Amino acid sequence: MSNPDKAQEITENNRFNDDVSEWVDIIASGYEWVCPACSNLNKEIECKETVVCQKCCRDFQTYAPEHAMG
Repeated sequence: MSNPDKAQEITENNRFNDDVSEWVDIIASGYEWVCPACSNLNKEIECKETVVCQKCCRDFQTYAPEHAMG
């Protein structure tokens, strides 16, 4: 079971910055991205400027969506 208080604490402690390692690529064919911290494959409903990993609760800024290449 998830702990919302712990997730909020983790999120607040890991706010993104301008470091390139804190940016992620969004694949436009479903808004998928891989977390650089824990390698979790995340799926978004819509493309956002920032995303939060569903597994480790870290925040990341996103680059413009890229189209999946065959």
